[in-house]
Amino acid sequence: MTIQNIIDGVADALSTLNKTMYVNEVKQGYQNGDILIHVVDASIQPMMTLRYRGSVQIDVIQFNDVKTDAYAMGQQIIDLLEVISTDDGMIRGSNYSYNYTDGALHVLVTYDVSVQRPETPETKMHTLTTTEGVK
Repeated sequence: MTIQNIIDGVADALSTLNKTMYVNEVKQGYQNGDILIHVVDASIQPMMTLRYRGSVQIDVIQFNDVKTDAYAMGQQIIDLLEVISTDDGMIRGSNYSYNYTDGALHVLVTYDVSVQRPETPETKMHTLTTTEGVK
């Protein structure tokens, strides 16, 4: 599981809103209602051998001039992001919160995932040649 897999899952879940979506930055000229998906924090903690615990915090920013409309949209976005589908399966979000600041609604959600580093098979020995005989 990678951060890009999670971003793609969030974008797919939000596609039902029929809004223009940006990832990590808005180049120029956003419209009222557009959505920006921004990674706030990503961390990995080692567990055992090749296993890790990953945590990715996503900030979904919806530009909205009307505060009451923004708060109504906040709950709708949380409902869509509760469980998202990725290439590696379904993952559930946690630590949901939203607030309205400077003409934009910020919806924060954290996805905790288990990550296993792929093990590279090592070649121990290609061939073994033996000779036998009596002395």
